Amino acid sequence: MTDSKKDRGLLESVLDVAKAGADELVDRTKAVMHDVAANIGNDPEENARDRADAAAARARAEGHKTSYQGHMKDVDTQMNSAMTEAKSRASEYADRAKAEAERLKAEASRLADRAQQGASKAGQDMQDAAHKMGRDASDAAGRMKDTASDAAGKVSQTAKETAQDVKNDLDRS
Repeated sequence: MTDSKKDRGLLESVLDVAKAGADELVDRTKAVMHDVAANIGNDPEENARDRADAAAARARAEGHKTSYQGHMKDVDTQMNSAMTEAKSRASEYADRAKAEAERLKAEASRLADRAQQGASKAGQDMQDAAHKMGRDASDAAGRMKDTASDAAGKVSQTAKETAQDVKNDLDRS
């Protein structure tokens, strides 16, 4: 459905999101650790270094957050593109299925008409007993036409419903 290059790009973007998110959490944790150390330490110089380290860790965390948000936008764009492509292909398949069902319905109707005409002609050429057989064959052909038409209609309806279900599922996704 999608080529492997697109899949790889999406996977790499998801991994970038995960890495940036993890890096942000690590730096925010380091900032908290340095804040705690600065607040409980007794050495003013060491406390100042801890505060500076905490500020640096927060700055790195903000950088990771920005990176994370950018990667999330990439993932969102790629997912939207994939969904649009999937919807388009589902619509194409649904249209093909509908066209094929209509073609099959027309073919079944044409064949049933030919069968009915043949049965009627044979019925006209026969004597009374043969005439009755011809009517029976014509009636059977009519039922076959109705059955074939009903079946083709059901196939067409099922194809439409399936296509609609696929479109609805994709829209919900």
